[in-house]
Amino acid sequence: MTDGIFIIGSALSANGMLSVYNDTDRFTQLLKTISSIDWYCPSNIKILFDASPELARDKFDHLNRMGIQTIHTGSDPWIAELSRTTRKSEGEVNSVIKLLEYIKQEGLVADRIYKISGRYWLNNNFKLGKEHAGKMVFSKSLPTWYGQYRDERELEKIGANKYFQTRLWHADYALLDETIEILKTVAIDCDTYSIDLEHSFYKSFYPKGVVEVDRIGVSGNIAPNGMYVED
Repeated sequence: MTDGIFIIGSALSANGMLSVYNDTDRFTQLLKTISSIDWYCPSNIKILFDASPELARDKFDHLNRMGIQTIHTGSDPWIAELSRTTRKSEGEVNSVIKLLEYIKQEGLVADRIYKISGRYWLNNNFKLGKEHAGKMVFSKSLPTWYGQYRDERELEKIGANKYFQTRLWHADYALLDETIEILKTVAIDCDTYSIDLEHSFYKSFYPKGVVEVDRIGVSGNIAPNGMYVED
């Protein structure tokens, strides 16, 4: 059986929105993402989604020639509108739901499903996580950074006083249906409580008894300021 299905999230036509990197740089970084997946998990299926409103056909064709399945979730009017209005959290979670439903519909099977943000790459801390059968795995949760922006007592009440980094996370394939349902809740919570994806992930996934690891094994540079991070 295939070790892992990797869902790669990307915006191939970011056009400088919320990013210090131009589209050419972002694509080069994406190729590094892909190379790292093949290095650390040679038995894989890679599916990339692009939530950009405009389709970058030349880049899609390049990826297809590499054997990567591509889905332009930005062709969905709702996701395109989320991207245009920089509602990144909602655009991403709705895109991931579409990809998971695609995996189910196409009958794609693997031991685990991984979600990685394009432009980041796997590093030597990465493990396939097969020892976590029946579990979802995240890097260790962190205290909210909202601080002065939000009442922490309010966040604690709704269950979002901490957050999960979402650059890389993964789940046992057997949890595919459950993961889809949780992500639907995440999408609703981002809008209802005006919280970002990371806080909503904690609110919705933490009660399910996830595994938290010190290092999940991903590195890269944050788009808004280029700062290097390692989870």
